[in-house]
Amino acid sequence: MTKKIISVKADDDVSEVAKILYNKHVKRVPVLDEKKHLLGIVSRRDIVKMMLA
Repeated sequence: MTKKIISVKADDDVSEVAKILYNKHVKRVPVLDEKKHLLGIVSRRDIVKMMLA
């Protein structure tokens, strides 16, 4: 576990989320709204599935 949470915002572009996953060497990131409430989780698999659709 890490002390610093890597997260993304709901309106972040998918390509930016993919870059974060790649550059930070993580497989999943939480998606937070402006009040820091959890909206969901995006994984590498989600991005690959979207690209193949």
